[in-house]
Amino acid sequence: MYKKGTAMQDNNEKTKEEILSQFDFKDGKHVHELKEAIVFGSENITEFILDKPKAKHIRKMPTEPSMDAILKVIGALANQPDKVIDELCLDDMNILAEYFSAFS
Repeated sequence: MYKKGTAMQDNNEKTKEEILSQFDFKDGKHVHELKEAIVFGSENITEFILDKPKAKHIRKMPTEPSMDAILKVIGALANQPDKVIDELCLDDMNILAEYFSAFS
């Protein structure tokens, strides 16, 4: 669950492997099946295909990133615009923030 004031996930001491085991792995990328599909225009988005985070994704992030900064990185990793990220249900948002935190 998101910890107020830290903008990072409380992973209950989960290892990177435990976090990543929640995701399917296809064609060298992690896949997250959304708990709630997102309708964006005429598209029905049911999964995010995530790139592995790289330095370019976090270059401008502050030491203590806000949830907004984390969501921007998640959008970049999933190749999704802010308008789609804004429609994530909280369960999906937390899982994806946990994914990001597994690499930090």
